[in-house]
Amino acid sequence: MGVDDEIRDAVDRIEKGESRELKIYGDMARLYHFLFGTEYDYSGQADAATEKAPEKVRKIVDGGCGTGGLTVLLAERYPDAEVLGIDLNSTMLEVARDENSSENLKYREEDLLNFKGSADIYTVFGTVNHFDEDEVKGLFRKIFDSLNLGGVVAFDFKSPESEKHQDGYINYWSTETDDFKVENPVMTVYDDGQAYYSFSFCFTEKETGKEFYTGELMEIELYTKEDILNMLTDVGFKQENIEFREEGDQSGIFVARK
Repeated sequence: MGVDDEIRDAVDRIEKGESRELKIYGDMARLYHFLFGTEYDYSGQADAATEKAPEKVRKIVDGGCGTGGLTVLLAERYPDAEVLGIDLNSTMLEVARDENSSENLKYREEDLLNFKGSADIYTVFGTVNHFDEDEVKGLFRKIFDSLNLGGVVAFDFKSPESEKHQDGYINYWSTETDDFKVENPVMTVYDDGQAYYSFSFCFTEKETGKEFYTGELMEIELYTKEDILNMLTDVGFKQENIEFREEGDQSGIFVARK
């Protein structure tokens, strides 16, 4: 099914009043991949993960890989390494397998908190804020234990200190297919002090100008830089081996070396 067919299927469900049931990481997985698997530039994330990497990289884990946009880029940069993309969402992984294939790249449906294996590079972008504090600590501990000596972890996070998340706006994507204009505003919104990740689509039919909306709110936790730094050092990373970069779409990127 092509992108326009995927959108028409979504539009049909929206017109039937089913838009509240559409899941961004489920029903909309192929459209998500269209925006973030083909249009999004993952090179900044890949650079952050690889600049401090050991000289010999044999194993790479991309945690919360989604449809594999970053995973495939890492596989291309390290064609001799074993690259594993992990996600809990079977629909996202189905798209990843369909769209991204190479001999050194595999995908696995698994909870990151239960991962058993080793890595020289471990990435976990767009994921940390979907875990509560105890889970983040557990994730960092699992990553630390999984990393080989000299291995690195790279991840981004959302912080209440960042203007992006204080004011709500994170980013906005816009692109076109043959039949539709596709807009994708992404925001942090609040209800009674609780932060939510707002991910939505607007499809504008070119022929008629008619607009169709769908979206999803996901509860998240926001962490300060100090919160993250303390959790990393608590699980064993040395402060002198932890680097913070004010870059990326979120509040910044942490890179930590074991």
